[in-house]
Amino acid sequence: MQWAGYILHDRELEKEALQEVFIRIWFNREQLPQIDLLSAWLKKITVNRCLTMLQARARRAVRERALQVNGHSDEAAGRVSYHELQAAVEQAVAILPPQRRQIYKMSREKGMSSAEIARTLQLSPGTVRNATSMALTTIREYLMAHGQYVPLFLLLLGQS
Repeated sequence: MQWAGYILHDRELEKEALQEVFIRIWFNREQLPQIDLLSAWLKKITVNRCLTMLQARARRAVRERALQVNGHSDEAAGRVSYHELQAAVEQAVAILPPQRRQIYKMSREKGMSSAEIARTLQLSPGTVRNATSMALTTIREYLMAHGQYVPLFLLLLGQS
């Protein structure tokens, strides 16, 4: 499990990644006897989880920078604007249908891929992708309807 430290270079993120790997092991415990190279499987899921976490962290950093670039030279003003936008997104997420909300949170907050969400919820990957797309559309429409300025750059990031 040393791979998490090599990839993340952050003790807290490493702990979080390993905790999620152990959860994955627990959920897949029935299949463990069928895995030929357990160490290779563990390495693969650890590396994949770490890369997903790095991608999520990078997306957050890009979003925060985009907010600061769009007229928020004062750091405090940028934080307020970011927090206002974050609160509006949370309100939009709260109005989503339960399954769509769950899929959105698993994707955006936990950094899970469509395939991981599909396996966890026992849905088809297409259903997960459609639900994610509809959730993002609903959130964007909610933000625009409630006067939240959302830079084009951030709207495009939501397509990932």
